[in-house]
Amino acid sequence: MSPPFPSAVEAGNSVPPRVTMVVAVLTLAGTAVAFVQSLLFPIVPLPPRLLDAPLTETAWVVTGALLCAALATTGDGTAR
Repeated sequence: MSPPFPSAVEAGNSVPPRVTMVVAVLTLAGTAVAFVQSLLFPIVPLPPRLLDAPLTETAWVVTGALLCAALATTGDGTAR
């Protein structure tokens, strides 16, 4: 039984165009997520001042934001 789609070697291409597009989109999405999450670090000193509490007690703000971003990235329904 032959596969439903010819392999890249049989078709004469080294990489199918669809695979290249998927890799490009995933690379762009990963870069965008990393960039947006890195924007959080300049505000690390702000929660202690805003909440009038020591930094050790406000670290959960940064942890929570990063955790929510990680869960939203993988759970938005686009990765199948």
